[in-house]
Amino acid sequence: MLKNKRGFTSVEIMIVLVISAILLIVFAISRKSQIKAAYLREADILITDIVNKQKIAYFSRNLSSYENIPSTSYHLVGGLEVVDARKYLYFQNFEVVDATTATFVMNIYGKPGTEAAGVTVSMKYDSDGQLVPILNP
Repeated sequence: MLKNKRGFTSVEIMIVLVISAILLIVFAISRKSQIKAAYLREADILITDIVNKQKIAYFSRNLSSYENIPSTSYHLVGGLEVVDARKYLYFQNFEVVDATTATFVMNIYGKPGTEAAGVTVSMKYDSDGQLVPILNP
């Protein structure tokens, strides 16, 4: 005759702990990749904003060249359009260098104290605002 047992056996508790640990590890790994994807999307949005405002200023004001923008989080482009990176969480500092009549190079810097700290994204664009590969020597 079987007795009515109450409670859990140590094997059942160990199984629950192992399953919980596996789920925690999967969650931690997926969260880290989601954070990295989020800050890369944010960098892409900031880059698109700067490129569009450079194009608007260049074509609407008939400027002779694109504008060099010193390292900043907020800047007026071509006297018309404002690029304001202060609203972004991971990337708040940028600069546009080597601006000529045909191209400009943009550098976006990760904000210290975030997942993007130490990350620098450099892009080069032509006069149509199309991405040009940067060749490393």
